[in-house]
Amino acid sequence: MNRQLLARATFPILLLFVLRSPALSQVKPNLIVGPNQYEFVSGGYFVSQGVTNAVITVHFIPGDPSFSGSVNYATTGGTAVMNQDYKPVSGTLWFSGASYRSFNVPITVTNLTQQKKSVGLVLTPSPNDSNALILRNVSELVMNVAPPPALSIAAGPNGTVTISWQDDGTGPLLEKSIALGSNWSVVGVWPSLINGRMTVTDVASSPASYYRLHRPQ
Repeated sequence: MNRQLLARATFPILLLFVLRSPALSQVKPNLIVGPNQYEFVSGGYFVSQGVTNAVITVHFIPGDPSFSGSVNYATTGGTAVMNQDYKPVSGTLWFSGASYRSFNVPITVTNLTQQKKSVGLVLTPSPNDSNALILRNVSELVMNVAPPPALSIAAGPNGTVTISWQDDGTGPLLEKSIALGSNWSVVGVWPSLINGRMTVTDVASSPASYYRLHRPQ
């Protein structure tokens, strides 16, 4: 009986200590306060000949503590002919916690002999987020582009590999995967231009490392 009474008596004493702990009383939430920010992830998006849909990705940097916001998008201008080479689109991207959202631009160019054509892309603040900052508000979608250049890969010292490709002026990203077709990620080194070819030296992190070029779209 005495042990039961002692156990019951100690509980409110411990609870009182926790409530009065100065460390807990000094903890304050770190809220993000400021304007939301939006940007196209690239200054140019590219689709190869015969592609019928372009995916345009927009990056969201939250400033509001709710981690939510919206931004308007639209196609505008360019050398491509509206409703003949592409279907014009406009609308609003809504973000809620996610950092990236995309919209599609339908492409109707099917003639493989046609030259490159482009259409402008623009971001503008939405009425629901009128104080937002647009870091990169314009970009360009280029259609009828040839496929990315072929890669050349050569083994180097200390487990390194050298990857190179012909510079075609479109700035494709070099991506790497240790399992073909999944978990692709951008190689974290900047290519150098040597004799008209872009060259990257990377550490082969797996006996089965795969590389590819990927244009933003």
